[in-house]
Amino acid sequence: ALGALLVGWILVGQVRFAHLSMEQKVAGINDLNEVYRTLRTRMFDYLGLSDEIIMAREVHQLNAIAGMKGLMIPFESEPVIRQVAQRYGCHYLMLFGDPEAQSLRPSLHDIETNPHFERISEARMKGVHCSLYRILD
Repeated sequence: ALGALLVGWILVGQVRFAHLSMEQKVAGINDLNEVYRTLRTRMFDYLGLSDEIIMAREVHQLNAIAGMKGLMIPFESEPVIRQVAQRYGCHYLMLFGDPEAQSLRPSLHDIETNPHFERISEARMKGVHCSLYRILD
């Protein structure tokens, strides 16, 4: 009887933990959706970029949530990234995350000082940092 009580107690604890975990995940998804919708209105629309292609790693979210056309940043060298952008008529690149975290973007670690890119906007919402760059050539 004591064993069954213990197993029941553990099972209830696991169900409660899973429920709390799902609530937190849903809240995180809702926050992320709000970030993308806000980017659309307060950055892209504001800057007149609503019809532009935005190069990013998060192209699915940019398209599905913000309604923007996106092009995936290739995991290649910086010159290849610019060549791909030029081939598809993309003039803007968006990076998410801490700009100091070079490991997140090894080929773009020097984007702030690279003469081929110009940061034109940045935002921090719901703990998400993003920077928008114009690709100059």
